[in-house]
Amino acid sequence: MGKDSQPQPDSHEALVATMIEKMGRDAAMQLDTLTQIHLLVMNATSGRPDSVTDYQAVISQVRAAMGGAFAQRYERSLRSKVDADAASQQADLARARETLGRSSNGQPLVSERELAEFIGSGAAAELLSDLSPEVREKLETLGKKR
Repeated sequence: MGKDSQPQPDSHEALVATMIEKMGRDAAMQLDTLTQIHLLVMNATSGRPDSVTDYQAVISQVRAAMGGAFAQRYERSLRSKVDADAASQQADLARARETLGRSSNGQPLVSERELAEFIGSGAAAELLSDLSPEVREKLETLGKKR
């Protein structure tokens, strides 16, 4: 999300912003963080009874501060956020394992396809434009030697 764009009305970011307006930044951020942590613990423990109780206690704080309808929307957004974060972490782990596998097998860390995509996307040109002229010149010299 760009710095000028607004979050979607029921996005987690928008709901936390609403909490901040009502509760103040520190209280809202602390409650949001605790809620996320308790949901993660509950998920990690497969809904162990004490983790469910702890999670429900924190959600009840959201309900008390913001109302029942808001708490339902918040809980949906929180679950979506936690699920998306977990999926992203799994994807990062898969990429790290792939890179480790390539490295362990003496293969290049980047495939020709990935390199072509990087160059074709314009990201390579953007990266090179950020380098100092001296570094760009060295890279170009190294490229010509190959």
